[in-house]
Amino acid sequence: MESTIQPLKRDTLELANDFEAPANAVEEKLVEIWSRAFNVEGLGVEDDFFDLGGNSMIALRITNAISEAFGVPMKAGKIVQHSTVRSIAEIVGESRPVALPNNLIAVREDGDRPPLFLIHGAAGIVFPHPDFLAGFHPDQPVYAFQIKGFDGKDEPLDSVEAIAEDYTRSMLDVYPSGPWYIAAYCAGSWIAVEMARIMERDAVHPSRLILIDPGIQRGRMRERFETRHGMTASLMRRILPSSLLEKADLHGNVAKLRCFLATGYWCDYRGPAALDNPKIKEWVLDRRGGELLSEFKIGKKVEDELPVQFEESRHIVLASAKLKHAFYTYDNTDQLNQWTDLIVSKARARELENPNHPLNTVFPNRRIIITGDTHADAVASRSPTNSRIIQGMMDSDGSNE
Repeated sequence: MESTIQPLKRDTLELANDFEAPANAVEEKLVEIWSRAFNVEGLGVEDDFFDLGGNSMIALRITNAISEAFGVPMKAGKIVQHSTVRSIAEIVGESRPVALPNNLIAVREDGDRPPLFLIHGAAGIVFPHPDFLAGFHPDQPVYAFQIKGFDGKDEPLDSVEAIAEDYTRSMLDVYPSGPWYIAAYCAGSWIAVEMARIMERDAVHPSRLILIDPGIQRGRMRERFETRHGMTASLMRRILPSSLLEKADLHGNVAKLRCFLATGYWCDYRGPAALDNPKIKEWVLDRRGGELLSEFKIGKKVEDELPVQFEESRHIVLASAKLKHAFYTYDNTDQLNQWTDLIVSKARARELENPNHPLNTVFPNRRIIITGDTHADAVASRSPTNSRIIQGMMDSDGSNE
């Protein structure tokens, strides 16, 4: 269903660049694609994607439309460095094939330094802002993973372990000899952990494993932790033993009740098997689509923020839903021997004061750097703070000093 919101006029926006009209048919088509994606009329070839408030979902819509219109394979990460219609038109004109795996985006390819591989959080895609990239050296290559299925070309994976196998294989294909630098955001930290386990199994390891405000997502690992060590559980244990509390599965039964009221099926909708039921799958996708609509908005330059339309990109919602289910089912608190750097918020640091917290169990060999008060501060994508920290770690050549 198309948006009924009337397009905005370019003249009503405060854009940095003056209007410049398309000079050829390629630029005309690209302006049409951008105008449709942003719901803004009269855009020019020098209007900047980020100045318009673009985000990862808008970039996906634009690059998918470009691939369809011109038959040129293109990934959303290209827009990070080529953020105007004119610069994208030059890439389309070159018609260079994309040799990278479908799950990997080249955010910055130039430079001879060992690359950094970024892993997304719960959204399933990393879309670094230019302000974030400014914290790296100009010749620092950066690659970013996106969950399989976002482009509709692959079946989404539904376990953290399978995703980690997929990402590790792609990383080694692109950069087989190392050193390997891996950084991950929040929930994606568990994918990075499993990648480190896989590499350790194969007698190699990342030179740096950098986790940005990792937490324990709502799911089996967190529910087990809360049942055994949480404040509410500690009060309930005065009445019931821990074994009965775990068997009661309060979180799971609440999820089953919610699913039953919506679909008529008594099922924990958070597990991957729930998607085998067509009615539950449709309900789950509607829920996840609504969550994505609230997460991704056209940005600051639009007074009435317009949501990205997902009806034409249902595969994005399915991939995101399966990723969410993968995090829900993940539960591995085995100790990781790999030295790990944790960039955390003050709020996360307070959580780590609990000696039973899974992060304390998994990462006995770690360094903690505190940035910001909240999770949002720690994972901020429009700041060079984290990139400067990460670049400094990489410059130290893997030293733990």
